Amino acid sequence: MDSSTLCTVQLPNIRNAVQILSDLQQSPLTVTTAGSLLSSLVVLPENDRWWSELVLSLDYAHTWSISAVTFTVGAIIAYALTIIDSFTSDQTLSNSNSNPSIGFLWLWLLPIVISWLQVAPKCNSRQIWLAIEQANKIAYVATPTGKPVLASSMSMQCAISLSFSPDDAIRGDEQCTAPIYNYARFLSWAGAVEDIRIVFHAVSDRARRLCSVDPKVDWEIAEKSPSLNP
Repeated sequence: MDSSTLCTVQLPNIRNAVQILSDLQQSPLTVTTAGSLLSSLVVLPENDRWWSELVLSLDYAHTWSISAVTFTVGAIIAYALTIIDSFTSDQTLSNSNSNPSIGFLWLWLLPIVISWLQVAPKCNSRQIWLAIEQANKIAYVATPTGKPVLASSMSMQCAISLSFSPDDAIRGDEQCTAPIYNYARFLSWAGAVEDIRIVFHAVSDRARRLCSVDPKVDWEIAEKSPSLNP
C-alpha cells in the first residue's frame, strides 16, 4: 500500500498510518468514526505520539514458530537424505529419483519460510492487542470547548481497535490472526483502510485550501498548518 493512495498532501502521520495498517493486515481491525474519534486521531497534534508509539510497538521481529522450524528442518533432512542416497546407490535410469538435482527442489521451502519471517504482517494476537490498548490510552479527542481531552475519559470506544470478542461466533474466522484466515479479513480490513483514507484525504484537502477545521477560526500558517513534505 503506497502512502500516495491515502492523501494528496503529506500530513505528519501519513507514513506511520501506512505502516500501521500494513502491520494490522492479520488482525480483526475495527474503525470507529463516531464522536469525532477518527478525525481527532488524524487532526489533533496531541495524537502525534499515538501514531509514533503504535508504530514502535508493532515493530517487533517475527520469532521462529514450531511450524517454521518444522518446515525448515524437514527440508534440510529431505535434502540430506537425497544426497546420502545418491552416493550409496547406483546412478542408473531406474534409480534416477536419488539424483541430487531432484533433491535440491526440497530447498525451495527455505527462502519461503525465511522471507515470511522477514516481511509477513504481525500475527501475534496477544502482542498486537497490547500494542493497540497501550496506544489508545494516550489518544485524544476534540471537544466542543476546543480543548482536547483523553478519549478514554469520555468513552470506552476507540478510533482504531481490534475485535477479539469470544461471543461473536459469526466473526470467528476473522478474529483468528493466522495467515490462513486472510479470506475472512479481506473485506473488513479493506473497509477499515478506506475509512481512514477518507479522513486523511479530507484533512489534506482542507490543508491544501488553507481551511481551518473550525470555520470560526482563521487559518494560521505559522502555527497550525501541518508540515508538508515535498
